[in-house]
Amino acid sequence: MCEKDTVLIDQLFQMVRKQDDLTHKWIATLLAVHGGAATGVGFVWSSDSSSITVVLGICVLAIVATIGTYVCCSAAIGEMRWQGTYISYIRKMDVRGVVYEGVPEPIPTGMGREAKLISRAGIVLYLLWGGIVAGSVLLKFFGLK
Repeated sequence: MCEKDTVLIDQLFQMVRKQDDLTHKWIATLLAVHGGAATGVGFVWSSDSSSITVVLGICVLAIVATIGTYVCCSAAIGEMRWQGTYISYIRKMDVRGVVYEGVPEPIPTGMGREAKLISRAGIVLYLLWGGIVAGSVLLKFFGLK
């Protein structure tokens, strides 16, 4: 293996690490968006405003959280796909002796386990915010407690 290949492999490994860091940052942003939206729901709910104002405030927060979920989950899955692309480039190269013995099997196409988990978590968050809006409507307009 020549020096040029070793430099290329090092660059690819750095790109894999960078994509992993970016994925973690998108997940942290997702948590921050939902923490802020949940705090906003608590603030709006405890205010002395009229029922329609409370429900509209909660609906706006739910829409913001839903959009934030879509953006953050899509971006995290995209970063994971790029990471998989860089890993497939590394696997196509002859890196025996540089990284590990032998060349492993190619990665499967499609979404990996972590990307599917993030996708499912996004669906759960969509449903959760829908439940929060439905629950607030029931409680504020129909007085169910």
